[in-house]
Amino acid sequence: INVGDIMVDALLLAAAIAERNSRILDTMGLRPKEYVLATLHRAENTDHPEILRSLVDTFGIIHKRGKPLVFSLHPRTRNLLKKNRMYRSLARSVILVDPPLTYFDMLVMEKNAASILTDSGGIKKEAFFFRVPCVTLRSETEWPETTQHRLNIIAGTKKENILTALQSSSDTVKSLSFPYGKGNSRTLILRVLSELGPAENVQRHVRHLP
Repeated sequence: INVGDIMVDALLLAAAIAERNSRILDTMGLRPKEYVLATLHRAENTDHPEILRSLVDTFGIIHKRGKPLVFSLHPRTRNLLKKNRMYRSLARSVILVDPPLTYFDMLVMEKNAASILTDSGGIKKEAFFFRVPCVTLRSETEWPETTQHRLNIIAGTKKENILTALQSSSDTVKSLSFPYGKGNSRTLILRVLSELGPAENVQRHVRHLP
């Protein structure tokens, strides 16, 4: 029984709280849809200095050529940037947020970004929920549904591919199907369980699931 994704329910609830309380756009002097948001933390990207350098340089190019790039810095990424002597040059070439954004501020930044660059599984999924174009800085994704209508483009870590994907993502179709549900998964789950009746009926039904 497809009841959707409970993560949508949680995100909608959290986003409503964030919009009431966060002032991050005003604090940073940013306007909706006039900046690019970036995050980076996976070992496959940060533990290899040559890949990390390429991504840092690409972020700087994006910031210089078009919309401001806001980079919310993960602690382990910060340590590796400093270890490889890239931190100062990055701080001069993008809008560096260190320490990183809080959860609620991050949700507001995600929802209002023109595009998102990330290697995070959760953020690319949140971008999909918010209908914000996303460029995945990996060679694969755990959420293939997000690639529908190119709302999420898998670019890898090469500069040319990232820049091309970012340009392409700005033309993304926004009226797409939504395979994760409408944010009412909790209601549907309870309805299904109530229709199954007493607990022994539920257990009997579960035993026969494929």
